[in-house]
Amino acid sequence: MANRQDRRRDKRLQNQEFREQMKTAMAHLDNDRVREAELAFKEAAAMQPGEAEPHHMLAMMTYRAGRLEEAGNHIVEAAMRDDDDVAIHADCGAIMNMLGRPAEAEAACRHVIDQDPDHVEAYNNLSVALSMQGKRDEALEICEAALARRPDYTDALVNKANLLVKMDDTIAAIEAFAAAIQVAPENPLARVNLGIALRMVGELDAAEEQCRLSIELRPDYPEAHAGLGMVLAAKEDFAAAIKAFREALKLRPGFAAAQLNLAAAHFKAGDFEASEAVYCEIIEQHPAAAPAQTGLGVVMLASGRLDAATQAFRDAVDLDPREGEAWMNLSSALGSDMPDADIAQMTDFADNMLLSTDQRVAIRFALGEVCDRRGEFEAAFVHYRAGNDARKAELDKLGKIFDPAAIVGDTEAVQSIFNPSFIERFAGIGDLTERPVFIIGMPRSGTTLVEQILASHPDVNGAGEIGCISATVPNFPDSITDLDVSQVSAMARNAAENLFVGAGEAARVIDKAPFQFQHLGLIRILFPNARIIHCVRDPLDIGLSCYFQNFVADYPWSADLGHIGVYLQAYSRLMDHWRTLFEDAILDVRYETLVENQEAESRRLINHLGLPWHDECLNFHETRRTVLTASNWSVRKPIHTRSIARAASYGGHMAALRKALE
Repeated sequence: MANRQDRRRDKRLQNQEFREQMKTAMAHLDNDRVREAELAFKEAAAMQPGEAEPHHMLAMMTYRAGRLEEAGNHIVEAAMRDDDDVAIHADCGAIMNMLGRPAEAEAACRHVIDQDPDHVEAYNNLSVALSMQGKRDEALEICEAALARRPDYTDALVNKANLLVKMDDTIAAIEAFAAAIQVAPENPLARVNLGIALRMVGELDAAEEQCRLSIELRPDYPEAHAGLGMVLAAKEDFAAAIKAFREALKLRPGFAAAQLNLAAAHFKAGDFEASEAVYCEIIEQHPAAAPAQTGLGVVMLASGRLDAATQAFRDAVDLDPREGEAWMNLSSALGSDMPDADIAQMTDFADNMLLSTDQRVAIRFALGEVCDRRGEFEAAFVHYRAGNDARKAELDKLGKIFDPAAIVGDTEAVQSIFNPSFIERFAGIGDLTERPVFIIGMPRSGTTLVEQILASHPDVNGAGEIGCISATVPNFPDSITDLDVSQVSAMARNAAENLFVGAGEAARVIDKAPFQFQHLGLIRILFPNARIIHCVRDPLDIGLSCYFQNFVADYPWSADLGHIGVYLQAYSRLMDHWRTLFEDAILDVRYETLVENQEAESRRLINHLGLPWHDECLNFHETRRTVLTASNWSVRKPIHTRSIARAASYGGHMAALRKALE
């Protein structure tokens, strides 16, 4: 009897000491003596190993201090000691999500909901956990359940919008973000995410406004600065974008998304050395960063280091087989030599809905190229069609829908505006320099090949796709109907500044922006003495090659062979119009003739530029210069005839294109 009483007395004393220790720890915490509070809670946990409360408090403290791993360990210890405390298990679900352990988060949240069916935070965290596991339909359903219980729950509204973005329903996501802002107008997360969604649909001014409002609300919010950088990069204001990304990294060193976007902004700004340095820094800090390997490969490819680029792309897919852009580049590099194991791996991922649409589309195009190079044309077309169907569906969701009637109308408007009297009105007003060279034509017609040949000449600078004319007239053709002499002079100055920057003393400077075939009348007004080279190719081959190209830019016409045919017809009619006005000024270069008679056609090109011949033009593939177009693999190799009459191998699939062309 005495021993039992002693044990009870000791237990009461232990409980009393534990409670006193917990009071001491809480007092330290209330007085912001964080270090003392943490030590006191740890002592309390040692006093009563079976108690959950000190572990729960330690989890919350380490979480607030940003020590997530420690927070995760403590919250698991707390949950194991108390199966009935709803708050502990709710916090466990939230912390497990932050640690990237969604299965454990799901279990914790479901446990909370079993005990409290109206616990909205648990519903929202369960939705996040399901989304992280790729169960997006179920995640959206659970998110709606949270909002049914609390319609003004901002976290759930933002979560719903983010889910809709992942589900490629950007328009619905924008509406959800707007609903969140209506409930909580001072929520910086909702605003920056709305800005990101608006950027995806091309509403760049509205996107920038939301990101800047987010920064006003919380200047130290790194995501807001990173989001602003993405919008500014989309506006091609790369200097401002770089500044925004650097601010995000200043606020949060090691912010992976901001680092990747900073490297990409340097690349697009033409600072390839800085871009490569940032990618290498990311890889050094995070050796498993597959997107950084892909980005590094792109930089190396642009500068002609093919072997190093191929290795970087290989490293990327070895780290993460979902890296679609890396697979596309490997397929271009290896072609029919692509190992069967790689093909099997890509095939496994081609329809995996856990991948983003962009990733799945890129993998489809990679498989299409490998099969095409192997001569497996039916299989190739299946992959290309699947990739284009997915692209088209995505563009449709973003409201980027090809309108054949609009293309015809725009073409007729240009023909109507640019008549002989309109051209004559501005005679003698433009810049008379002979330096500009404009290479125009449809994409995939040989424009990059022609530029590479010309840029191999020591007196020629290939500036790439500057678009110096199209950049001066953003609302073409409506913006030019009321042009006056002073405006033309200003436009010529601006276009010259854009084209000649960085060109040094080159006698000729090339702007290879194919779509400036639409602006040929304006080119002749602004630069009457400019050389114009029009690349021509068999329309069926152009159409098929466009269909087989996963364009970086949003070209809604390029995802459907019939639409490509309509676009080709409009282009052809416009070029016929320009020939009636400027036939003597346009040099047509046929792709088929160029690859079959390289030297003769190359000499004709150089002669058109008014320059002496140089043999370097025949070894264009050895020229070390930056190439940023889809043809950057092919122009690094000697000329070949494989792409002539390419459409003949796909005869059974060309009916829609043929019909549109007829």
